[in-house]
Amino acid sequence: MMNYKKLIACMGLTTLLAGCNESATKLSTEEQKELVQLREEKKAWDSEKRQMTETLELNKKDKDASLEALTKLQEALTTCEDKLKPLQEDKSVTTPKK
Repeated sequence: MMNYKKLIACMGLTTLLAGCNESATKLSTEEQKELVQLREEKKAWDSEKRQMTETLELNKKDKDASLEALTKLQEALTTCEDKLKPLQEDKSVTTPKK
């Protein structure tokens, strides 16, 4: 009989510790207001994060396009320099004097 009482007491304590007691799960009005405010702040932060992520993606695309254009320009400049080098080394080609 004594073990049965201990078992019932342990079950009651376990229920309280697990938060299954109704009074333990009810939030005060102030806590509810704070929870609503925190949820609204989280929504605002999530929205700002999403906007910043979109901005970063657009900037990355612009950077990639600029880098590609610069690479093409560098290749064209190298080609021009390669063509110009033999002309500069050729002594028979002179620049007109003013």
